[in-house]
Amino acid sequence: MPNKRPLWLPERRLRRNREILRMLPIYLDYLTLAVEAGLNFTSALGQAIDNGPVDMLRQELGLVQRDIKAGVPRSKALRRLHERVAVPEIGALVAAVNQAEQSGGSLGKILRAQAERARSEGFQRAEKAAMEAPVKLIGPLVMFIFPVSFLIIAFPIVMMLLHP
Repeated sequence: MPNKRPLWLPERRLRRNREILRMLPIYLDYLTLAVEAGLNFTSALGQAIDNGPVDMLRQELGLVQRDIKAGVPRSKALRRLHERVAVPEIGALVAAVNQAEQSGGSLGKILRAQAERARSEGFQRAEKAAMEAPVKLIGPLVMFIFPVSFLIIAFPIVMMLLHP
């Protein structure tokens, strides 16, 4: 039986994941500030949701908060987040938070490190896209701009040769 998934669905998922990756450092900064100010993770999550920009990541974090309030263990709620979003950076965050919970490590330091990591990966993605831009411009340049330029330059020369 053929797959009946709509053609637009993968593009929509890709756009959604890009938006989540773009907003991840901001929400991690909110979480870090709240945790370092003395709030527990659940309260910090609530503060990040209340004060953060409205986007897809906010909705996903709202689902995590809802799961935690419903009695789902924090580690399981975060794993569900990773399953829904399926972005490696979210997986690293979930693993780090769960590891801190199990080992009793400082959650603030871990969140700060994750925020720095997410921010640097975002800069690397932006640099990569900037490096790919000239390569992507070669096709339109050769197909459209060069021929028109040659016509503009060659037209007066041809006219001078035909009509001396």
